[in-house]
Amino acid sequence: DMGGAESYGKDQRRADALTILDLDEDASPDEIKTAYRRMAKLYHPDTNLDDSDAAIKFQQVTTAYAVLKVK
Repeated sequence: DMGGAESYGKDQRRADALTILDLDEDASPDEIKTAYRRMAKLYHPDTNLDDSDAAIKFQQVTTAYAVLKVK
């Protein structure tokens, strides 16, 4: 059985989060934090008024950081 919620596990969520933050698999906690802060600032709704794409990207970056900082 391929697909379904069970197949989207912790490893896949981590891989997706690394992709969103443009990081390598072996990124350190400091690199993760730096990438998050840089991208959160870039896409923050306060600096991208009326830009719905930036708002979506900001949510993705925030969620990716949440996935990566939980070990």
